[in-house]
Amino acid sequence: MRNFIFLFFIGVNLELYAQKQSFRLEGEISNADSISTITIMVIGNNEISEPVSKVRNGKFVFEGYVEHPCLAIINSDKVKGGLGVWLTNGIIKVNLAPYKYEGQKEYRLQTLSIEGEQESKDFISQMNLQNKIVQSEKNILKRNTMVGDEIEKYINAHNNSYLSLFLVNQAMYYCGVQRTKKQFLSLLKELQDSEEGRDFQKEIEKTEQNDIGKKVEDFTVPDTQGQMRQLSTMIKGKTILNFWASWCAPCRHENKILIEHQQLLEKKINSDNKYFLR
Repeated sequence: MRNFIFLFFIGVNLELYAQKQSFRLEGEISNADSISTITIMVIGNNEISEPVSKVRNGKFVFEGYVEHPCLAIINSDKVKGGLGVWLTNGIIKVNLAPYKYEGQKEYRLQTLSIEGEQESKDFISQMNLQNKIVQSEKNILKRNTMVGDEIEKYINAHNNSYLSLFLVNQAMYYCGVQRTKKQFLSLLKELQDSEEGRDFQKEIEKTEQNDIGKKVEDFTVPDTQGQMRQLSTMIKGKTILNFWASWCAPCRHENKILIEHQQLLEKKINSDNKYFLR
């Protein structure tokens, strides 16, 4: 009987490990003269044999188990983490280098090339494509539409991958809640019902409550004179409510822009400054 119980627990443990995916991440850093230590951060219920690795001759290794493909951020003692690496089962070989994007003040540890499962390659391709669009297209609406189109294109072709679930999370910013919800529902039911899928579904539901066209629940806040006011008492047709703080430089700059456009807006929108909330 004891032997049976012992074998039973061995079988359970083996089954649990079989559900996880073993990986070995072999990395090499270009221009790594000053980098001596590398760390890995993986989100979720995963196991990393050692989250810190010494860099020897520009090379490092990480090993462990992940429940499913997921993102790992690679940091160093000198350069912060960049786009990261998409972990899948098997051996992944990645070449990294310090890189600074246009407009950024600090360097990030970015992926130059990667070998392994196609999903790992797809991740870096998607991130590079999004960055290229963001850097080249200055019109925000057009830029968001272009990025959203690329995300949707990938999800339509790979509705069974965790990378698609990761990308649909990103789509909320670029595509808006309704388009994102449609993309999410196109994923396999298994992904929708995963822990990450259920969490994202809650985020969709929460965002839908404040979607364009939805009625905002009444609330009370102090105005710039310190008087408590209800939202319902301030609404006069189409109204702009601007929430700002005196210490917030971008907020103060935005106020100036709104005042400059007041004449343009006053025929369509009630933009009385006394209703701008602190």
